[in-house]
Amino acid sequence: MCDALAAFLTDWRQQTPYDRDEDFIFASPKLKGKQPLWGQTMNTDFVKPAVVALGLVGKSERFGWHRFRHSLSTWANEPPKDITVSQTLLRHSKPEMTAVYTHGNFPKALDAQRQYLERLLATKPGSEVTQ
Repeated sequence: MCDALAAFLTDWRQQTPYDRDEDFIFASPKLKGKQPLWGQTMNTDFVKPAVVALGLVGKSERFGWHRFRHSLSTWANEPPKDITVSQTLLRHSKPEMTAVYTHGNFPKALDAQRQYLERLLATKPGSEVTQ
C-alpha cells in the first residue's frame, strides 16, 4: 500500500465511529460496523452526489464504479505510455483487455484538431481547386 493510501485510511479511522480492528473500513451504520456498506449504497449516497455536484455527470445519468476503472487505466497509462502499468493496476491477464479500458488523451486530441483547422483555414485554395 502506498503512503498516501495509508495516510487516508489512518485519517478515516480517526473519524469513523467504527475504528476497531474487527470493524469494516466503510462500515454500515445500520449494522454498527459489523458489515460493510454495499458498493451500490456507497455510490448512491456518497460518490454519485459528489460527481453530480462537480458537474461531471447529470443527476439522471448513470454513474457507477466501473467508470473508475476506465479513468484509472487512462490516467495510469498517460505518463509512461506503458500499458503494463494499467494492466497491473486493473489485474488484467492480457494487455489487449486493458487497451479496451484505456482511452485517448482528449485535451491533446482537441489541441491537434485546433492546429489542423487553423492550418486548413489559413490555406486559401487557388481558383483551380475544386471542392
